[in-house]
Amino acid sequence: MAIHYFDYNATAPIRDEVVELMAAEMRIVGNASAVHKSGQRARGIVEKAREQMGAFVNVEPNQIIFNSGASEGNNTLIHGFVAQGYNVIVSDVEHPAVIKPSGERVHFIPVDENGVIQLEALEALLAATPRPVLVSVMYVNNEAGIIQPVAEVGALCKKYEALFHTDAVQAAGKISLDMDAIGADYITLSAHKYGGPQGIGVLAFAKGKPPPKLILGGSQEGHQRAGTMNVAGIAGMGLASEMAAKDIAHYESHIRPWRDDIERMFMDAKRQDGTPRVDILAKDAPRVPNTSLFMIHDLKADTLMMKADMAGICASSGAACSSGTVKTSRTVAALRPNLSEPMPVMRLSMGWKTSQADVDAFIKFWQKLTS
Repeated sequence: MAIHYFDYNATAPIRDEVVELMAAEMRIVGNASAVHKSGQRARGIVEKAREQMGAFVNVEPNQIIFNSGASEGNNTLIHGFVAQGYNVIVSDVEHPAVIKPSGERVHFIPVDENGVIQLEALEALLAATPRPVLVSVMYVNNEAGIIQPVAEVGALCKKYEALFHTDAVQAAGKISLDMDAIGADYITLSAHKYGGPQGIGVLAFAKGKPPPKLILGGSQEGHQRAGTMNVAGIAGMGLASEMAAKDIAHYESHIRPWRDDIERMFMDAKRQDGTPRVDILAKDAPRVPNTSLFMIHDLKADTLMMKADMAGICASSGAACSSGTVKTSRTVAALRPNLSEPMPVMRLSMGWKTSQADVDAFIKFWQKLTS
């Protein structure tokens, strides 16, 4: 049975060219911190990737720190600044890797009915919260694909002399990234979200604002992050970033129309009383082209995912309920705070390898499911 993958927001298929490059680099012996020829060669691979990542987010190479991924990058920043006495302001739909390390110093920015942060509320928080302050707002929400007004957040942070971090994991490869343009002091990324390997990421920082240190020991990454460098993974991330940047136009020309076609099909689905059968969450928000988060009436969550799996459809699932008997994601709870009964939630997310055949397979599955 053919597999049709719609879970790119969880992890994307690794690109063939990245696999080939990493396989070649893994056959080369050399610690990038060593001074001998093998070490120098490994170091050259790392520095090439550092240049690629600098270009990806529009910073100088020496503003790039390689790590294990965005969860480490987020924890590095939040833990470090909280330890220095910072209060942390985050969106109400933020990732747990930002909320949990914030602890008791966290303050939440409410969102509107489409999941977009309320800038007036952020400004009020910035005016009232004791200094020093770090604001952390994800560039793109991982569940609904909502694009937050990060440039406006950056401007407010500058006005109130607060630091600004954005977790750009779900933006990378889908929309262009430019740290300076949005006024961010820190950006965190994970390679596996756009065709790179798992277990490698980047923390980029603005000039003159090196981040706190989480992992201590050696002098790697300019004394910012200790540990032997993952040369093959770093090389893979650099190449994947170059390729992903070139694919952004494909997201607009192909993936957005496919997503819109699927959502039009959802909107045509009606219950027996004529009301919509599908509730598309954050439909009216600015969204990245590849993501659709929706709830389905008159269907159990386990039935939905079982039937999807039997049809070869790989997508993420969940359940939403405000009664407290079912654990609800922060995003769904924020978007639909008044749900009275549990409903199945599915997230479709497409990417660089999605094909028309995949889309046709999902449409066929949906038609059979609702017939």
